[in-house]
Amino acid sequence: MPDREYRSPDKRFAVSLPEAELERMLGFCKKEKGKETGGVLVGSYSASHDCALVKTVSKAPKDSKAGHTWFSQPSQPRLERSNCDYRSQPGK
Repeated sequence: MPDREYRSPDKRFAVSLPEAELERMLGFCKKEKGKETGGVLVGSYSASHDCALVKTVSKAPKDSKAGHTWFSQPSQPRLERSNCDYRSQPGK
């Protein structure tokens, strides 16, 4: 699936993510029924640092708590090593 890109109204900043990851995020939102989700976005930035290049998304840790206007994440999310390899980031 192709990546989706969203830009700020002034076109200075953007986020790009695979369509499948966008669908995962929307699934998290549907499941929470209007509550904050608190997931983690993993990726890097473009060479010009004006676009976040999201590779994968994760749901919030199981011990998180959320309401319609707040989110609490007591533990650090555990990410699979393959999803957060620092060597794949530009400049590393």
